[in-house]
Amino acid sequence: MKTNPEKIFLTKLFGNKRLHTLHFNKTGTRYFHIKVFDGTVQAIHNSYSLDTRNWLDNPKHTKPYQSQHILKAGEEKIIKYEIGKVHGQHDKVFVINHHLFKSASFSIREITD
Repeated sequence: MKTNPEKIFLTKLFGNKRLHTLHFNKTGTRYFHIKVFDGTVQAIHNSYSLDTRNWLDNPKHTKPYQSQHILKAGEEKIIKYEIGKVHGQHDKVFVINHHLFKSASFSIREITD
């Protein structure tokens, strides 16, 4: 477990960094602690789509599954994602600035045993 996660800044519309991407090389259950300092962020778990050749599909699950979470400044949350693999491509998690005209900052760390 990473003890001091770095603070990540997301810019507003037309900025250089509106999203942060988490890449994976293994499938399985992953837990993430997200803390928002400024603005609002949206964490989205997506699967690869062969139709678009991009990570735009919702993950397929047999049980109810929340793939999107919105957190505002001052909030923190532990999020559980089931990372899968579609067409040889592992799922990705995107953390996006939820507002067009305000910047956002947050930290994220994976929780491991």
